[in-house]
Amino acid sequence: MKTTPKLIYASELLNLLIPERELETINGICFRLESPGQLTAMAVLKTDNNTGFRAELHTDKINLLDFIANHTINDLRKLNGMKGSDLWYYFVKGQAHICIQSFELDDAEICFRIIDEMTMVYSRDLHFFDEVYEPLTMLEHFEEYLQRNSRMIGFAMERRWKW
Repeated sequence: MKTTPKLIYASELLNLLIPERELETINGICFRLESPGQLTAMAVLKTDNNTGFRAELHTDKINLLDFIANHTINDLRKLNGMKGSDLWYYFVKGQAHICIQSFELDDAEICFRIIDEMTMVYSRDLHFFDEVYEPLTMLEHFEEYLQRNSRMIGFAMERRWKW
């Protein structure tokens, strides 16, 4: 007979999450209580100090009870042991975005979000928007996108301060 794993109570997790402050796990995921019963998470997926490349995953607001159930969090050690890859699910479902920075982007961020069967690419810093008519789902896809579209992004960077 299969038993259902015992999950922690939301109140146990809420005791750790103080509004407006982040709880950082040993693997660098930052959780933040946004409103009663809602949390967000941020995880650094990749960094390269030589190129300044940094990819971060930022979730939208997640229902706390759903989060506990989806990740079968049965104790705080499991929460603390989560990795950035454990949050990838939210990106693929369109409930998170990935932001990339690099020296080449001159401190600007370019973000990726899956919507339906396509990927929206945007940068508030560069006043830039593009659509890719397929879901980009791996870090390599984002790096390839940046290389393929370097001229278009470069043009946006040149126009950055003229707005």
